[in-house]
Order: sequence, then structure tokens, then C-alpha cells
Amino acid sequence: MGRLVGAIPRKIKVLNHYHRPFTISASNNGWMFRPNRTSSSNMFFSTSDDSNTTNELSLWDTPDLRRIFDGNRKWQKEMLAKDPQYFEKLAQGQSPEFLLIGCSDSRVGAQEIMGLNQGELFVHRNIANVVVHTDINLLSVIFYAVNVLKVREILVLGHYHCGGVRAASSNKDLGLIEHWLINIRDVQRLHKKELDAIADPEQRHRRLVELNVQEQCFNLYGNSIVQQMQAKTGRPRIHGFVYDIENGLLKHLDIDFKTQIQKYRNIYSVADFRHYSPVNIDEMTKTDDEDNSAGMSDTTRNERRRQARLLFEAIDVEQTGTIGRKELRRAMEGLGLRTTEEELDEMIAPHPDGIDLATFESIVEHLGSLGTDRLVVIRKRGSQDAPRPLRCRASTTIFELKKAISKLVGTPIEQQVLIHDGVRLKNDDAALAEVGITDIAEVELLVEIVPSGFKRPAGK
Repeated sequence: MGRLVGAIPRKIKVLNHYHRPFTISASNNGWMFRPNRTSSSNMFFSTSDDSNTTNELSLWDTPDLRRIFDGNRKWQKEMLAKDPQYFEKLAQGQSPEFLLIGCSDSRVGAQEIMGLNQGELFVHRNIANVVVHTDINLLSVIFYAVNVLKVREILVLGHYHCGGVRAASSNKDLGLIEHWLINIRDVQRLHKKELDAIADPEQRHRRLVELNVQEQCFNLYGNSIVQQMQAKTGRPRIHGFVYDIENGLLKHLDIDFKTQIQKYRNIYSVADFRHYSPVNIDEMTKTDDEDNSAGMSDTTRNERRRQARLLFEAIDVEQTGTIGRKELRRAMEGLGLRTTEEELDEMIAPHPDGIDLATFESIVEHLGSLGTDRLVVIRKRGSQDAPRPLRCRASTTIFELKKAISKLVGTPIEQQVLIHDGVRLKNDDAALAEVGITDIAEVELLVEIVPSGFKRPAGK
């Protein structure tokens, strides 16, 4: 406690906007609180001494607070000038696409630097954008964002010149905050070799900022709330961003999530991804007269070989006639094929001198997933069953999708009504790309009872 200097007033009067004013009086027995009978619309402290002189100071009448309220009213008028119903619309609810986990630094206004409007970004902030598995505050935000708001993307946003990261880099005891900074020190431990090799302190700091974002992204992948939703729908996806305060630009980090997930899946996986694994639409749409052992028609097989050949020629830049392991991985990714490191090893092992075109075509044909770059999640209205994901391609037609759904969930084609983004998909001949289905999309299935006389003829 500091030492009081000067005369101590015998009476302090406090008036408040919302409560009855009261007087704090000093007596020989201590301080006494007495409500006043008068009221006031102002809030101020009134001090009285024995000479009956009074000094009043309004708590709102300070330059800093006045600037805030003046700025608020100016901003409100500007928003209403642009859209008279702006605040009425906001009051109706929120449906943000993004959850952002960022740093509390006052220089990083996430909504502003991303050019997003109010209602588009659900935000959680803490010191140095850390994802701590036992942080109930963060876990509550993740649960609400993933299960209620249904966000499609989670963004971990770090920034250069981060005070939390710099503090964690020092060997100083900073008190209570050390219990939080230990999470960043763990990042340093995991990447000590790489960081020690960077001589320049500022470049080392920048790299630690990036590695911290990367590790927090990995922590999100290990989160059970995120995993359960990813297993069912393939969302939310996780991204690592870094903001450069010096130039105002965002950087999207190139993080190898796939390798890390495959490497540690047996440790961190808690969701049953196998039950919700996407089904290749080719397996659902092939007819009885097709070669079941090959799993595709001659037309499909020839198309895949043609595309495989074009990709092989593009990757074989030196025109040696063979590709190695690195090029094979690129080719698999380019074709939308999911392959583990072990599978790549098995493919390349019999071919120490490289894989030629014929072998590459055989590999593609065997895996049977060329071009399936769209994940369509089928959710049946009114059903408690988990959504079923189908791996499709841009050229997949609505009728082919219905055919696959018929086998997948048992609903006859003529009873299916498919809805995407509130729009009924009526044209059976339209391709997914033509109806706006890209990347990952959810399609709602309604079951419509159709009289037998109106059923689609068999084979049509």
C-alpha cells in the first residue's frame, strides 16, 4: 500500500448511472456506507473535507474513454450509412466459416488484416497463439465453433515480433507467465537442432514463430473435438498463418500435415476414421457386366491411362523415361491418390533404376482413384446415421451420384432428392463442377415417395 499524502476527506460520495448513489463516510469505528436519497445521471467522486469545499471528477470525462465512445458513435454512423439494416442483420445470428486462434498482441487485429466483416470470423486469442490441451477456455471455443457453428477452416495465426515468443527464447524467470511460455519452450526443444543452426537472432526468432504455429496446428489435429468432426465430414481443415507486422502481409505456411499424421496416427488418433473413410464412387457405380477384378470399364481405364501418361511426361522433365520416389509422390498427389510413405516404399522397391511409364500406368490403374478430387458428404435428412463421404471427380454426374447413394444407403434413385447449398439438384446429367461442387461439399438427401407409375425406367 502506498502512503497517503495530504488531508483525508471525511466523506466520499459515489454516484452511478445504474445504481442509487451512496456515501462512504469515515468515522472512529471505520468506514460506513449509506445510500443517498438523490439520484444522478453522472458518475463521479465527490470529496468533502471539514472546510466544506467539494471537488468533483467524472469517471467518464477522460480523454482516453471519450475517444473510445466518440469513435464508436462515428463507426456506428458509418456502418448505418452503408447499410441501414447492418446491425439488425448482425443481431439475427452468426455463421462464420473460420475459427481463428491468434495472439493477443494489440497490433494484430485479425478481422482487419484479413479484410473480413463482422460475423465472418470466430476468434480466440491468447499469448503467442498457443493450443494447450488442458485450456478449458480454448476447448470451449473449439467445441462451439466445430459442433455448433460448423466452421469449415481453423486458422492458427502467429506473427513476427511476438513478445511471447521472444520471452520464451530468453533464460529469464518472468513469473506466473512462465507456466504458459513453457509450451513455446517445448517447441524450441523439438526443433533445437534447426534453430541452433540459425546464427542471426532475428531470423532465429522468425523461424521459431513459424515453428510455434506449426506445432499448434499439430496440437489441433490431436484434439478429439476436431478429430471426431473430421472423421465424419472431412472438416474442419487446419491452416497455419504468420502475419508480418513490418509489411502488413499474411504468409500461409507450407506445413507437411500428411507426413506427421501418418507418422503419429497410432498415438494421437481417437476418432474412428476407418468407419467414415470415403468410398470411391467407381466402386459404387460399376455395373455387373464390368470387370469386377479390375474395378473399372474399358472407357474409364483408357481415360486414366491417358491422364497418367500426360502427368508422367510433365513430371519427367529430364526425359529420362523413368521417375524416382520424389517424382512418384508428386504424381500421386497430382492424381488425388492417398499413399503413405510405406506404400511409396513398396512401389519403388522393385524398381531401383526408377519407374517407367508402363509401370506408372499400372500403379494408377491398381489404385483406381485418378482424378477423384472432390469429397461429397451425403447427409440424410432426419436420420441419426453418420454422414457418408463419397470420393468423386469433377465430371461425376448427378445421376452417377444418385446411383452411388442408392448402393451406399439403400435409397432408390427415383426417391432421392439431393440438395446442395439450399438448391435442389434437378439435372441428372449435370456434372458436379457445373453445379458448384468443388473440393469438399455436403449434399443433403431427402427421401421422396414416388408412385410406381412415375418411377424411372430401369437402366435410365
